[in-house]
Amino acid sequence: MSDDATPMPKIDPIQTRPAGGTTPTLERVRSELRARRLEAERNEPIVELRFKIDAWTGGLFLALCHRYGITPYRHRGQRVTSATILGPEHFLNATFVPQYQAMLDQLNEQLAKMTQRLIAKTLEAPPAEPAEE
Repeated sequence: MSDDATPMPKIDPIQTRPAGGTTPTLERVRSELRARRLEAERNEPIVELRFKIDAWTGGLFLALCHRYGITPYRHRGQRVTSATILGPEHFLNATFVPQYQAMLDQLNEQLAKMTQRLIAKTLEAPPAEPAEE
């Protein structure tokens, strides 16, 4: 099976980590994650975080927000490439941001690999670095 068929194999273990299990059902994970976030909202200060997104990262960002029951928004005049979320400070800094960053790193790694394969296949040339002068 090619890498194109499974572009992000590392995401599954990352998704199950916050719930503490290795193979939990998706609904149980979602309910536990949302319950944890709601509990944190009652006990912690709410902060606003802004994220820079594009076509690729935006989809990942929105999916992760949906998982935690967070509604992203934009302030009036805010660019399309920005999204803002509100949430408990500890939850966002300890859970949401690290998980988003880990998934974003994997997404970028997989997109780079797929791009190199596509260039090599289409142009029938091996991927290479530019020569130094």
